[in-house]
Amino acid sequence: MPILNPVVEHIKELMSYYKLVIKQRVMASNHLESIAIKDGNRYVISSLEDEINILKNKENDIITNIKDIISSDDELVNSYENIKSIIGIGELSAIVLLHLFLKYPDANKKQIISLVGLDPTRFDSGSSI
Repeated sequence: MPILNPVVEHIKELMSYYKLVIKQRVMASNHLESIAIKDGNRYVISSLEDEINILKNKENDIITNIKDIISSDDELVNSYENIKSIIGIGELSAIVLLHLFLKYPDANKKQIISLVGLDPTRFDSGSSI
């Protein structure tokens, strides 16, 4: 069962907004690429480049806000640093994992792996092979 915690909810809202901003940036980047390939309108290209830069800055601001929330609590800082110390885990992965550990404190290893989607399962039809 998830725990309702204001800190967890703030991180969740910011991560949700972060995903939205990423989608918007990718859409703008794809549009820019399709226009730039065919030597499109300079105004549109310039506008899209500006928009992409604004969205990149928003992404950084959101991550900074999340880190500010984490840094406001020594226990969160310690947990975040412990997660980040795992080889292959960066800032974003550490934030997502910290959020899940806080939201589901009684979850076991298998449940956390399932929540994060790190355990791909191969499904084959039939059993003749």
